[in-house]
Amino acid sequence: MADEQFVLTREGRKRLEAELAELQQEQARLSELLGDVSDDPGGNIDADEAGAFFDVKTDLERVNERLGHIRFVLERAVVHEEDPNPKRVDPGERVVVWDVAADRERVFDLLTGEELQLTYDDVEDRVGVSADSPVGQALVGAKVGDVVEVETPDGKARYAVRRIEQIE
Repeated sequence: MADEQFVLTREGRKRLEAELAELQQEQARLSELLGDVSDDPGGNIDADEAGAFFDVKTDLERVNERLGHIRFVLERAVVHEEDPNPKRVDPGERVVVWDVAADRERVFDLLTGEELQLTYDDVEDRVGVSADSPVGQALVGAKVGDVVEVETPDGKARYAVRRIEQIE
């Protein structure tokens, strides 16, 4: 069986590497705290210290799990090669569209599916969209001025591409 691969944009890989570095620092800090609490030579800790010990241990387990997952992904990551044509939508870009039916502007951050699950949080004014999703597939390759149609769970949607930007 072939090893699993994770397709990431160049920026997505950088975000994961930055998160890895932050988590490694957090791991060291939590390990030090855990050592401080458990270094009592008499083993006499009160209820507050026991609670703090448990909290730190739980946080450290969470950090270790995330570290392991990020390492697993980065070891198997394949960087998506971006389209050399900056006038066409490609994963790793922000696409500003006009939603024809809703009569409003929408902002989509187009990412690989793996990257969307691993590194992205939607915010009020923009939404992460997988390049593999129906909306993502309709947008990939589009250029400013194109109108794309896509079937969504709510019916057919039409988006007019207004701008293509780099995700910051």
